[in-house]
Amino acid sequence: MPRTQVYFTKPFTKTLPNQISRLIISSLSLPLLISCGMNEEGYLTLLPGEGWQNEQTACDPDDPEYDESMCSFGGASGYVTEFTSADISAAQEMRLSDAYQEQVVSTNFFGSRFTSHSLAASRIEYAHIQNLTGAGETIAIRDNGFNAYHDEFVGKDISFGAGLDADTVTVADHGTAVASLAAGSASSGETVGAAPGANLLLSSWYDQADSAAVRDAASLNAIVQNNSWGLVCSGSDFGECGINDFGADLISSSYKTALHNYAGDEGIVVFAASNQSFQTQATFMAGLPRLLPELEKGWLTVINVTRHYDENLPDTFDDTADNIQLVSSGCFEAARWCLAADGTSYSAVGYNDTGYEFGTGTSYAAPRVSGAVALLAEAFPSLSASELRNRLLVTADNSFFLDDTDQISTLEFADNVSHAYHWVYGHGFLDVRAALLPIGTVTTTSTNGKSISLDQPVIVGGTAVGNAIKTSLTGVNILATDAMGGDFSAKAETLAASYQRANRHAKAVLAMPDRDLTAERQSLTDTTDWGFAEANGQIIDFDLSDDMGIELLLPTSSSGDIGTRLTMERETASGAFSLGLSHLQASADQLGLVQLDGTPVSASRSEIELGWGSALQGDMWINVGGLVGLSQPNTVGMIANVSDLAYSALSVDLSRENVLARGDRLTFFAKQPVAITSGTTALAIQTADADGKATLSELTLDLAPTARETEIGIEYRTTGPLDTEWSFGASHTTNLGHFEGVNALNVSAALQWEF
Repeated sequence: MPRTQVYFTKPFTKTLPNQISRLIISSLSLPLLISCGMNEEGYLTLLPGEGWQNEQTACDPDDPEYDESMCSFGGASGYVTEFTSADISAAQEMRLSDAYQEQVVSTNFFGSRFTSHSLAASRIEYAHIQNLTGAGETIAIRDNGFNAYHDEFVGKDISFGAGLDADTVTVADHGTAVASLAAGSASSGETVGAAPGANLLLSSWYDQADSAAVRDAASLNAIVQNNSWGLVCSGSDFGECGINDFGADLISSSYKTALHNYAGDEGIVVFAASNQSFQTQATFMAGLPRLLPELEKGWLTVINVTRHYDENLPDTFDDTADNIQLVSSGCFEAARWCLAADGTSYSAVGYNDTGYEFGTGTSYAAPRVSGAVALLAEAFPSLSASELRNRLLVTADNSFFLDDTDQISTLEFADNVSHAYHWVYGHGFLDVRAALLPIGTVTTTSTNGKSISLDQPVIVGGTAVGNAIKTSLTGVNILATDAMGGDFSAKAETLAASYQRANRHAKAVLAMPDRDLTAERQSLTDTTDWGFAEANGQIIDFDLSDDMGIELLLPTSSSGDIGTRLTMERETASGAFSLGLSHLQASADQLGLVQLDGTPVSASRSEIELGWGSALQGDMWINVGGLVGLSQPNTVGMIANVSDLAYSALSVDLSRENVLARGDRLTFFAKQPVAITSGTTALAIQTADADGKATLSELTLDLAPTARETEIGIEYRTTGPLDTEWSFGASHTTNLGHFEGVNALNVSAALQWEF
């Protein structure tokens, strides 16, 4: 249904200081107009009386301006700019599906009972509802052995290290479970891999050296290598090698070289932290970048944390201290590259092609992170492995430890993009939902290579354009990039804004007390937006004769306007005629394109104004006024090939005196404010093609609105006791601001009392 706005008046009292001469009670709601909920949502909002009105649609379902149709985005080169209410409902359905519910495990940890939701804890369902599965990506698994014939891997493209195959690779439970949690297809409904569509490279350490496994991962373009294991050193605490107890020579030079060539440049290396909750330092492989800093850009360490999930609040977690349980060691020296994930689930076993068993540990948390890397690689194919890793770190949910300031440090990722990490919990919980959304400032690119922030409107239409720009951009996708390099295919129409003047009816009401009630043939129709009314400068009047005058518009600053307006009036037997000829050089033309990428658009404007007023029978008279004009905007910034913009306006009013009392006046009026009638421009911007790839384009924008504002109303003025003057008015506006289907009802009253 069309959106309807109702403007209510709000009385106020104004007294003049010192020698008070009159009291004015008027009806305008100061600088605010109240827009009442006659739209479908029924919201009550406050709109500015004049200024920029950004047409970017809010994508928060709780926002009064929420419009789901404007918030669903997607493309091969990026993913969503916001999740809609439909997405949130779909995520809830996914969490309640049999496949997800099979992995909901209730168990006791350290005397407390927790219910584990290993997928939902990391918001992986938000990728799955967008049909992101890791398709086309390969996850390498380095472990003890694998049952490649398990149901979880049916139909999956699986490669093996050392020239082995499904029949010759070592078979073991642990590796099978890890592989199923990373990329299980859930064909039996008991294990949903984080990236169920990803391919696998399976390498057993019983069959192949560590360095060869990394080289195989690089040769097959595996985006991530999962390592749910650690080095055991004789005599060390808990049997695991600590990062502070050994030098880098603990591993072979060939392994170090392979890791150096792969990590960050080719893929991400994921290592599970120790399962020992009493560990006091990071284990050797989990903390290896501490000894070899060049590896950090491609390294992730994963700890096992269970978080409380409230079925009554299905889209939130209660992450208070009592509802967070660390079920492994902390991150410690690996904190800068460490994530938390829920490592409790049912997973496939190696000894039975259809078997599953319960398990928990960092070994099972790590493949959830590895699968998340594959999901992001599918969503953001233009990002490098290192950029994908950074995206997971900077979007991790760290809200539960932010009060523990003594153990928190901050890591900078990009301009104005940083993330707090904790000595124990690292960067926090893996949050795939957040990783799919834009991070920091979002920009697009013009054809001249200029980067333009989308925090502000990219293109702004003037008061005479209405919905024309938005309409022209409908169906067009632009390519936007966030601060972390992620590309997003977004609807171009959300980037438009318009310039909204104050309610013209309300301005006319405020002017009522200053009108001369006794003046003959005075039109009450508001034409204050004609001539130099909106120009930036000082007007100087000169009388050339009794019926001719001239106005000079002089700039008051370096950015002011300059112009000349010649006016003529002539009385004839058939009525009074008026003519106005004006030329204006506007530094920021408010009729066509007001602003583009922050730069005002100047224009040369020429106008012809015509008016006629005539007395009718009795105490009636009629006034008719109109104008036509031509604006010639300059090409600035991202716009090109601007045509001349033709525009027009029209007003008619019929008045009668002595209707209810001597000296009163009743006026019926109709008017159409200035609107563009023809003209186009081109927007030079980076668009997204059908595959989501960037294409530099010039989009033709028709600047003539599809619907024209029309206001019809009535005004009544009369005198009262004690020399008071009363004014009442009402009008109905269709297509307010030249926006189709936006209507307004104006009701007003004013009292003037001089004493």
